[in-house]
Amino acid sequence: MNRPLFSRRRITRASGHRYGADRGLKNNPVSPSRRHGVGASPMVAGGWASIRRESGFSLLEILVAFAILALALGVLLRIFGGAGRIAGTADEYSRAIVLAESLMAAAGIETPLEPGETRGELDDTYRWNLRVEPYEWDPRGGAPNWGFKPYWVELTVEWGDPEDPRAFDLKTLRLLPDAAHGIRR
Repeated sequence: MNRPLFSRRRITRASGHRYGADRGLKNNPVSPSRRHGVGASPMVAGGWASIRRESGFSLLEILVAFAILALALGVLLRIFGGAGRIAGTADEYSRAIVLAESLMAAAGIETPLEPGETRGELDDTYRWNLRVEPYEWDPRGGAPNWGFKPYWVELTVEWGDPEDPRAFDLKTLRLLPDAAHGIRR
């Protein structure tokens, strides 16, 4: 059942009669405020209570609500946008790591490992640089005669624009057969 917040009700006079029934005005069609003189209040005069509340929001309240909503949406969009960029960067790093591990595993197996530098590019996104140098033993102890020669291998995978480059490095020590000691591949 719908009831209004403020209902109209009749206010009785001190004598207990409504609408001035003590004056014989019971069935008078004239409004209660006019019965008791010009400017008389219906609350005092004993008529309908004309308390009426306007429902809805004012323009100022709506503008404040829109301002709060705009600020909240701006913060949320910034949070979700940042999360998307972070996820994209993490994906780029994981692809670079897989590429670097693949190139490092192929070095010395698919292609001979020789001192020097090798460069390449993959998918117009990733650039790689493989640098191989002979490993220097501690000069005080001398080089051991194991039949293998150590090589220091550095692989760098780069991507991104020149203003904000990103890179991933892998470094390892590889032992290759030393032809000078009679061991051949």
